[in-house]
Amino acid sequence: MNENDHTRTRPPERPDEPVNLPEDRTIRSSRTLQATRARVWPLFENRADLVAWWGPSGFVNTFEEFDFNPGGAWKLVMHAPDGSAYPMNKRFIRIEAPHQLVIDHIDEAHGFRMFIRLHEHGETTRLEWIMVFDRAEEAAKVRPFVEAANEQNFDRLADYLFRKPS
Repeated sequence: MNENDHTRTRPPERPDEPVNLPEDRTIRSSRTLQATRARVWPLFENRADLVAWWGPSGFVNTFEEFDFNPGGAWKLVMHAPDGSAYPMNKRFIRIEAPHQLVIDHIDEAHGFRMFIRLHEHGETTRLEWIMVFDRAEEAAKVRPFVEAANEQNFDRLADYLFRKPS
């Protein structure tokens, strides 16, 4: 194996902060929610809430493990409307309540680090998702699906917030 082969198989280091990111490996999505950060944050840390709204439209989740602590595992299966099952293996890297989560998505095909940031603006919260993929070609391959899926995920969260009593 030559040096180029070794470099190609080993993913680059994942960023510690969402600054100076390689744009060809980065997918950004955001939405302003009509709720305070104090109301939005618990929907990420509470398993019962998260299972109710996480994922694209029509998907249902089965959580196998959910250890909401730095270093904790989050293993789930996302069940698509067509019956397909998508196992997910994630790890909580940092939890900075109530403004940021850093999560690694562990997958050889399309691994990434996700920064979930909550910016409070009065009675609203701007939710920002920054996904930094290990490889630019994987980010390019999944970008059309991920951008649409993230919007659907935000729709589900906004709907859940509207239905959930304060």
